[in-house]
Amino acid sequence: MNDSIPTLDLHGIKHADVESIVEEFVCMNTGTIRIITGYSSKMKEHVNNVLLRYDMKSRPDRLTNDGALISW
Repeated sequence: MNDSIPTLDLHGIKHADVESIVEEFVCMNTGTIRIITGYSSKMKEHVNNVLLRYDMKSRPDRLTNDGALISW
């Protein structure tokens, strides 16, 4: 994992709290970010809702790791 990319780990965060936490993280960082979502499709949906509001794109961190997103 590249430590120079700001990373937010959402493990242990309740779905109801995800969007506000991700929004704060997005606002505090510019450029490429990593968000660790785990494998929950609902968690990824919440994350992508925020990314879309900020016109950001995302992809899996690695082809073999569907539990984290890279966004720019």
